[in-house]
Amino acid sequence: MENRLISILEGLTLDQDYDVILQGTLSSEDYEPDSYFTYWCWDNVREEVYDNKHNRNDIGYQITAYSTDRKFLIEMMDEAVKELENNGFEIEDDITDVINNNKTHTAKMIDVYAIQKKEE
Repeated sequence: MENRLISILEGLTLDQDYDVILQGTLSSEDYEPDSYFTYWCWDNVREEVYDNKHNRNDIGYQITAYSTDRKFLIEMMDEAVKELENNGFEIEDDITDVINNNKTHTAKMIDVYAIQKKEE
């Protein structure tokens, strides 16, 4: 599921270049891109047990976009929401601002959910 999420984010058609980075892997010594998404899996619940077998996972990801260009930041998130929903991810809440100590970037985030059925 993570690879699918990354593929969708990397495949967005946007006006500027951007990166997709696993949350927490950008160190203080690394170059910070002008615009990028971070993601992390914050929930992975085992659901739907039938005949004593685990059949489904409900997976929650937090996606945060950072940019030095506020207009582009909004474009990033709007396109991400559209494409994630078009590809079966569920988004329950609207995009929100993120507290950010970075003086050059602003940030917005969403939580997305995916249901992964176990193979039979």
